[in-house]
Amino acid sequence: MRWILVMAVCLLPACVQAGAWARDKGGVFLSVTGYASDSGDAEGSIYAEYGLTERLTLGAKVFGGPDTSTEALVFLTTAFRRDKRIKLAFSTGVGAEQPVDGGDILGLGQLGLHAGMGLPKGWLALDVYATLRADLANTTELPDPDYKADLTFGHRLSDRWTLIAQLQGGQDAGADPYLKAAPSVGLSVGRADLQLGVVWGVTNDDSRKIALGTSLRF
Repeated sequence: MRWILVMAVCLLPACVQAGAWARDKGGVFLSVTGYASDSGDAEGSIYAEYGLTERLTLGAKVFGGPDTSTEALVFLTTAFRRDKRIKLAFSTGVGAEQPVDGGDILGLGQLGLHAGMGLPKGWLALDVYATLRADLANTTELPDPDYKADLTFGHRLSDRWTLIAQLQGGQDAGADPYLKAAPSVGLSVGRADLQLGVVWGVTNDDSRKIALGTSLRF
């Protein structure tokens, strides 16, 4: 029953965020994401982007759930090589994390490097992140950062249907490297995109999740 509720009210897609592609000036992108695991746990996120200029994109995201920590991040993405076939961008973000056990709030700092290339019927993108979580009450000792990389291949079957294959790899501070697969299918309806997918742990990760959602572009 919980799965049905989550799938009915939680909306996705994570794979249509700008990354290396800057938003048009004044353009707005909004998405809401929902995940349901095979153990019945639920997670969700809200993601937004706004094109400040032709090269600068302002964004914000919130992620969390009843059984996970809650994270909020504001970031700025600067796009390079906007008119080239291979596009590059750099992002910086700051935010905060509330641990699931109700402990002290942690400060977040994130750096991102984004590369993307348009294909005849799709795109290929690589997004690499380094995230630092620091105890705001103890700034004398900084932990090692977490690292994450997403490799995404999108293929448009038609004007409305898209297949997306994504590999998510990384290494959290003090933990072993992990790898996850996240395939999905997308449907475009006007300014909205609907997406249904799964997240499946491959190495050092036991994720088994269904993802469902939508996004809007203005």
